[in-house]
Amino acid sequence: MHISPDPHPVRRAVESDVARLLGLVEQFYRADGHRFDEEHIGRALTPLLHDDTHGQVWLIGEPPLGYAIVTWGYSLESGGREALLDEIYLKA
Repeated sequence: MHISPDPHPVRRAVESDVARLLGLVEQFYRADGHRFDEEHIGRALTPLLHDDTHGQVWLIGEPPLGYAIVTWGYSLESGGREALLDEIYLKA
């Protein structure tokens, strides 16, 4: 049996990916009718790319065709940390 490589690999984004991410976020926000402020979004992405304290950013595809942002919260009901899929975008 031959297994082909994943056509859309997913990998953790790192600080050097910020320019790519900003481009994808801008595409998503404009398509959805949201205001895009590059400086604001860049500042908000920085802690997520630096460490896992607040969440993680993932790039989809190579070259990246999209991204996903997962942030952490805390739930009394579940008794601990929970994940929120804050944003997900794939180019059409």
